[in-house]
Amino acid sequence: MELTDQGRLGRFYEALDQLELCGELAKRVFHLGQPRFADTGATASLVVSPEGKPLFLFNRRFFDSLGPHALAFVLLHEAAHWAFLHHRRLQERVPGLWNIAADLVINQFLLHLVGFDELSDPGFLRFVSSAVTFENLRLCAPSQFARLTAEEAYELLDKDLQRVLSAAPGLVACDEHAWAIKDAEGNSLDGQIEDLIDQIQETFHECIPSWGDHAVGDMRAVGEAVSLARLNWDIVLSNRIASCITLAFEQRWAPPNRKIAWLYPDVLLPADQEIEKVQSSVLLALDASGSISAAVLTQLLGLARSIPRDRVEIKAVSFDTIAYVFDIWGKEIKILGGGGTSFDAIEVFATKLLRYPDLIVVLTDGFAPHPKVLHPNRWFWLITPNGSIRNIQGIGNWCRIQGSKTDTPDFSDIPF
Repeated sequence: MELTDQGRLGRFYEALDQLELCGELAKRVFHLGQPRFADTGATASLVVSPEGKPLFLFNRRFFDSLGPHALAFVLLHEAAHWAFLHHRRLQERVPGLWNIAADLVINQFLLHLVGFDELSDPGFLRFVSSAVTFENLRLCAPSQFARLTAEEAYELLDKDLQRVLSAAPGLVACDEHAWAIKDAEGNSLDGQIEDLIDQIQETFHECIPSWGDHAVGDMRAVGEAVSLARLNWDIVLSNRIASCITLAFEQRWAPPNRKIAWLYPDVLLPADQEIEKVQSSVLLALDASGSISAAVLTQLLGLARSIPRDRVEIKAVSFDTIAYVFDIWGKEIKILGGGGTSFDAIEVFATKLLRYPDLIVVLTDGFAPHPKVLHPNRWFWLITPNGSIRNIQGIGNWCRIQGSKTDTPDFSDIPF
């Protein structure tokens, strides 16, 4: 007897109820949208309807071929693409190769962090044996699997394209990557998509507490010759801490030398003298988390190195969920990171200094939970071109870095 769509929906419910692994996570993701079945497409996708409702689309034949654990895996796979913002991070890359890179990272995440690799169900093992995974493509050593971002996986795929082409026919993708951001009439779905992303990310954070919350502290690769990106730091410094651009010498009215003070007990004399300025302190925090590719990290470092160090006292850190001190001016720059992203790590570091910095400059893509900070007015954010400002609202000011690493960022976004 052929299964009806109503029967498929019932089978979906039954599969989620039987799950011993990540049952709560799968159910919550399932209830974010509505399942739909069709004979079009080859596998599955997660899209947003014109009414703003998330839809889990399944090809009927593909759905019928999946066991309960594989169903949950595909469901979470679709949601994770949106949580990881793969639709935004495509940029100018080849879509087909980017789809494979994104699948590699998502499947690694589900297998080894969510825990699907612990299953012994024969049907699920057959499903995984033909899935797009690092193990099946053998792009790199197993020790590297968990540390690669989609951007880094893409670079590996691009360098070893022949291996990918030879292995691809034997592998089956989980989904169609139908990341539509407009409806049939061409209207933007940005608002609905942002809401969906927020809900999915919140669900993952609540059900998988370790997701994005672990520090790796791995050495991050940056370009050997870092170009000094040009940025008008005077605009930033003068608007945030005016004392950063004062002269080292100034004329001021001062009490006389104590040796002759008895002659002029109530007089202030003008005096040209060198004033030992207390330099304003700047903490530069460079996002080196797993979501930042080596190319973007090099760009951010170049921008950070363009700050006028003779005008301010600078301390530099890279960070994932922990802040790591590094020498921003060193010949051999050693940047640590590679884990999740936490802006709170910067605040923890800042509060342990002898005095809280006058200015905290964070170079980041903005994808991390909203931080709690002591002095929000002292924070300034430099956001990558495809980064997000959603989680930094209300904390200091920001501008978006535009174009290549040598372009001048557009300061039109700065709400001074």
